Amino acid sequence: MNRAEYNLNPDELEDKSEVDNQEQDTETERGYGREIEGLEPKPERFSKLEQDRDYDLFQTNHNITANQNLAEFFIFVNPGAGDQIRIVQPPHWRSIDTPGLEAVLHLPGSPDVRFYTANTKGAGYLKPTVKNNGGLNQLDAWVIKDRAGEQESGYKVLGLSGEHEYLKGKVIDKSNFLISKGLRCESYWGLARLKQVYFKGELVPIERLKKKGVILNRKNYVPEEGVRLLKTNTRIEEAYRSDQRRLEIFKTAFEIFNRENKDSNLGFPEINIGDKEQERLYFKEFFRRMGKNAATLLNLGMVHAYLHSSNVTMAAEIADIGSLDHNADIKDKTLKHHYNGVPFLHIKDMRDIAYDLRYLLNAGKRAGLHTGKRQDLADSFVEGFNSIFNNNEVGQQQIDPDFAKKWMLEIIKTVIVERNNLPSLNYSDIEDWGLDIH
Repeated sequence: MNRAEYNLNPDELEDKSEVDNQEQDTETERGYGREIEGLEPKPERFSKLEQDRDYDLFQTNHNITANQNLAEFFIFVNPGAGDQIRIVQPPHWRSIDTPGLEAVLHLPGSPDVRFYTANTKGAGYLKPTVKNNGGLNQLDAWVIKDRAGEQESGYKVLGLSGEHEYLKGKVIDKSNFLISKGLRCESYWGLARLKQVYFKGELVPIERLKKKGVILNRKNYVPEEGVRLLKTNTRIEEAYRSDQRRLEIFKTAFEIFNRENKDSNLGFPEINIGDKEQERLYFKEFFRRMGKNAATLLNLGMVHAYLHSSNVTMAAEIADIGSLDHNADIKDKTLKHHYNGVPFLHIKDMRDIAYDLRYLLNAGKRAGLHTGKRQDLADSFVEGFNSIFNNNEVGQQQIDPDFAKKWMLEIIKTVIVERNNLPSLNYSDIEDWGLDIH
């Protein structure tokens, strides 16, 4: 069906001024290196790494069963001779998907959780090569200054990942814990320390790459690969920014929705693009799932601080869980300030979740989909939030439960229902929002 043939009611029309205002959330908030506009997915060659020869597997999530072996997903880019073809997608670059997987996480006392995509983090693809800066085999160094201030060394190694991203091996236990508590998020399957990787078509030991200045020449720097599982690795940001891929992204998201519904017996009807009510169901359920996620984080006293639309998948999963921390463990005292008994970073996460949902709605409208009435969507979020929110658990996390609920519901109402803007807290203060929370 031609998307232009749809007659959208006024409540479903995109607010152009709202979209323009969202652009204030610039690259700083989305994260350096997350460019999407004008960059399309492209096929690239990868080679499978061999255990013991090329890497040491040091952590495995034994709670996962799958129709493929973990070893199949430890791969590295090798454009000249690789026999594994993968699609490199912006903004992921070094994080490479292998879809079509059937994997199940079995945790004692919790329902089984199913995943359909394996994602290899640190597989060596270098983003600059997609921007006409030469082929992968022409770059002599993969090290750049860390503009984002994320690395203790002050430098970033393009294409690779290190132990800090996997919490020094603790990320598997962390993902199991979060999922057991009901958070929709990535599940880590395996971690490996790299011994040698492909460089200009040849396998080269890590130590030699250090001496040649290709990667960071620090004694304690050992690149690692992690394999994580998701229902889909495509993020809200991609649907919002990618004009050419947008409708295809939603089609895939609907397929994943149907697959999860069938595999987990959720009881939803099958949804398809082209049916107004089915399209609205996707958005309504997405809001409900994100309401549950928001409440789960409060129950646990966990803050992410980077819950922008590049860290939420099109299946309402939270990615990059390494950033999740307990609010009591935040070292920066300026981030520990409470507003009506609610820590600053929790409020930032609430605001980010609301904007994620607004980005999703506007992406859907740009694709010509029927997203539903905003009040109905907000009500679905609140329903999911209230079904999980636990006053006693929240109160034990140095959070005032009554005010936490007030902040969350007021932010959703302001951003989603009233279509007003709450400036990014990277550039503004909470007081600038003008919300009367009492």
